[in-house]
Amino acid sequence: SGVFAGPVRIVAADSVTLAENTVIAGTLEYNAPQEAFIPASAEVKGGTHYIGSASFLPTPEEARAFAIAGFGVYFIVRIVAGMLVAGLIAGLFPRLTRTLVRETLTTPLRHTLLLFIIGFSALVGIPILLLILLISVVGIGIGFLQGTFYVAGALLAYVSTAIVLGALIGRTLRKRTQVSWPDAVMGVLALYLIGLVPGIGFLVTFVLLSVTFGALL
Repeated sequence: SGVFAGPVRIVAADSVTLAENTVIAGTLEYNAPQEAFIPASAEVKGGTHYIGSASFLPTPEEARAFAIAGFGVYFIVRIVAGMLVAGLIAGLFPRLTRTLVRETLTTPLRHTLLLFIIGFSALVGIPILLLILLISVVGIGIGFLQGTFYVAGALLAYVSTAIVLGALIGRTLRKRTQVSWPDAVMGVLALYLIGLVPGIGFLVTFVLLSVTFGALL
């Protein structure tokens, strides 16, 4: 805003706006993520030169593109890693896989509800117990050890949930009773897609995870 006798150079992290009746006798050179707003009453006698965004700042379009690309890469890497782990577990530990499928898919509803209660109690109760242990000096070591086992168990339960879901898909679509690594891979993809459903995706995933965690316990 105001009257400038010579050229004006601006480096802005956000946006540039010229006030009404601003007069620049020289050129206006500015570096910003987006083009400046120059009202009709403002006068730039030397012309306007828009350099573009600063080298350390992406434009809004670039930031959106980076965010979409980053999310896509993260999603793909996460799915591929989950598929590899689920396929390895299903292929290397067939007995464990068969036991999980039998405990979760071929038992009465009462037994499934019992597994859910056990898994839900463990998923919610163990973190509370960890907080209680970490408060006391004596329980810090036990708390960290228990926390390590809890995280490992939760990750194994998540992968196992994908395997069980893949077995369910295989039984429904292919009428297969045996669980193979392709079923486990398909289960990982299905579990990720369920988790993406707004609102109920997290709830359904948590219920399935609780049942499988209860079966593992």
